[in-house]
Amino acid sequence: YDLAIGIRTDEVRRVRDDKTRNVVYPLVDWFPVDKQDVLDYWEDQPFDLQLLEHQGNCKTCWKKSFNKLERIYHETPEHFGFFKRLEETYGTIGAEFQKYDDALPRVFFRGRTSVRQFIDLAEKNKDEMKRQPTQLDLYEDGNCSESCELYETE
Repeated sequence: YDLAIGIRTDEVRRVRDDKTRNVVYPLVDWFPVDKQDVLDYWEDQPFDLQLLEHQGNCKTCWKKSFNKLERIYHETPEHFGFFKRLEETYGTIGAEFQKYDDALPRVFFRGRTSVRQFIDLAEKNKDEMKRQPTQLDLYEDGNCSESCELYETE
């Protein structure tokens, strides 16, 4: 079988030439589509998903900047509950925790930041977020589109 990956022509830097897998990129090779094509398509639909640019498909992606994540947290804090439960329930499960006394718990965000630490930071910065302009730098470094690993890499 082929694994079809929905990377667009404007994301071609994310295409991997991996001969060990049957990976195809139909939106690059077969039906070239860029972000504007996708936006145009959705604009013509009879419904609107009402996703804001900074939210994207994976609202709590660990590769998003903390600025975007904080904005999302203040809009919809419930999106972080699942990942907080994962850290609390499974953060110290695995062979390394039986083998090493100093094994660090698994956490979700960059810089070894746990969801609890992130929420504390977001709460601390709540007033600052209110003072910031509502328009984020939507293309700032650190967003998930820079490199979304579609399967584990070495």
